Amino acid sequence: MKSEDTKAASDAVDHLQHHQKVSFNFCHTQPSKAFIDDILSTNQLSEKQYEDLILLVFNFLKQKSSLSELNYILQQYSDDHCMKLNQIKQIFKSFLIISQEASRLKLSLGQLYSDLQKLGQTAGNASKFCQLWQSHADNADVVVPTNIDTVKKLVDMEWKFGVTAASSEINRVGQCFIQMKLIVSKNASETETIFVEMSLSEFYDFLHEMEKAKLKMDSIYRSPSS
Repeated sequence: MKSEDTKAASDAVDHLQHHQKVSFNFCHTQPSKAFIDDILSTNQLSEKQYEDLILLVFNFLKQKSSLSELNYILQQYSDDHCMKLNQIKQIFKSFLIISQEASRLKLSLGQLYSDLQKLGQTAGNASKFCQLWQSHADNADVVVPTNIDTVKKLVDMEWKFGVTAASSEINRVGQCFIQMKLIVSKNASETETIFVEMSLSEFYDFLHEMEKAKLKMDSIYRSPSS
């Protein structure tokens, strides 16, 4: 039965790769072949391997883990399941974008299930993903805020590094800080400037969020040849 399920999923991917106008709910563009291959490869995982990997994705979204911590976790998964680390990272990034976009766009279970099947997931895996996603989607750290329309596009950015030379608080002397100048779009024709100062630890938190965003973008735009 499982082999028939896998064949049906492969047939769906063949159809997708030869018919470029298949529409998805989680994205507006055609996923790359590499992205599709990542998702399709999970059909070869055991039920435990698949569930453990999906839970890693959701735990990463809930917790503010550093990239070094994430690499350690993925390495542990690689060792436990005797899988290549690079393959796991690619699959992880692909599932990360799907789960984030499904939450941001507030997709229904039916919409998410449909997308997963179009990407070649077996019925069993697609169903398991939806069950796990539903149990985590209500978490405020996973779902992007509903006032997403208020987010402004970053046009340009400048930054400089400094060290506190004098302060009324002796423990602040010698501490590092980052000053940032952000130019964002106010509307179609105007921009505004925002000045931000961060401590070094706050800057590293900010950098971590940017690295997570890069993971997401790499997952979407990774070329088929990469």
